[in-house]
Amino acid sequence: FSFKQAENALNRVCVTANWTSGLDLIKKFGGFDASVKSGGDHRLAAQIAAAGYRVVYARNAIVRHPARTDFQELTRKRRRVIGGVFTTQCRVRRKPFAWFVGSLVKETLLRLRTVIRELPLARDRLRVGGLLVVLCGVSVAEACRLRLGGEPQR
Repeated sequence: FSFKQAENALNRVCVTANWTSGLDLIKKFGGFDASVKSGGDHRLAAQIAAAGYRVVYARNAIVRHPARTDFQELTRKRRRVIGGVFTTQCRVRRKPFAWFVGSLVKETLLRLRTVIRELPLARDRLRVGGLLVVLCGVSVAEACRLRLGGEPQR
């Protein structure tokens, strides 16, 4: 439930884990911005779409992407993603910090609702729900670190 690809395509963006296009198209727009810690794929897709290219969701495509194998890898990725989103939302677009933290909590609550509705076993709901709450805490802590002047991690 982290990457809502059909919704992304409707909004004319996508993420690299599920992106396919010709290399010449990517080069035409200058490639991915290596200066951002996270979110460069979103930005490049938006640029390409703004130039009139279509972003298409392929419902039957099968994507194999490596899952994080342990808690440390999962939290490292979460901090990296939060750094990219924080930079885009708070530092570039000047959204209020309270709005940003509120959006992290809201996202977690929506995900918890999905877990409660869709996972059949109570044990699984508890485990996944607990992990979501911990990751929300990691996200808020990272946002606070960045707000205090820290740099996004890669």
